[in-house]
Amino acid sequence: MEKELKIINEDNLFKNIRHFFGKPRVALKEAVQNARRAGADKVDVYFNDAHKMVTIHNNGSLIKDFSKLIILSDSGWDSETMESETPAGWGIMSMISVCRELWIRNAGESGVFEELVIESHRFMNDSDYRNKLLKQCTEKVSFIEVGTVKISMLLEEKTYADLRECVFEPIFMKKGEFSIEKYWRYFIEIELNFHLNHKLVESIKNRSDLLKDE
Repeated sequence: MEKELKIINEDNLFKNIRHFFGKPRVALKEAVQNARRAGADKVDVYFNDAHKMVTIHNNGSLIKDFSKLIILSDSGWDSETMESETPAGWGIMSMISVCRELWIRNAGESGVFEELVIESHRFMNDSDYRNKLLKQCTEKVSFIEVGTVKISMLLEEKTYADLRECVFEPIFMKKGEFSIEKYWRYFIEIELNFHLNHKLVESIKNRSDLLKDE
């Protein structure tokens, strides 16, 4: 019997994917970019210090096919978005690569929700787990028609601290070639209302004030 040849070593690809991404600030930017592509006009990024969790909540289109999120180089964007922005279909991997768990949820009215929970270490290292997750996604039938999308990243303590510092530290901070000001211009200049901890970010300089409790 002739051995089947594969152009990609799937197991090694997933085991090493964190070396290609691995930056929480990139994961956050990808989540916000996806919200914009989904037609959101409001994004709220909430930092939960107690649980070391970052949640990105947006009012864009609901996720109709969860399998599109975990199939590499696939996406559910419309033809116009595919033509104008050529999305690579790798964004979710930047999130999986930095967190312990990733929760993706369509949140409907009256507390009804649909969700996909990904255990990152198992996803990267266990093909059976990936296949089981994909099967679960393909069998899921979306029933929520009106609602919002929440993506939550449960992070290790140091990763959470690094992302929190990137978001809330003074704008003049630089780390090597990384400039917080340049990074934050993306969030300020895109056409949506960007919130941190439920408060509108009106300028790059007012972010530190948003750490204060409601």
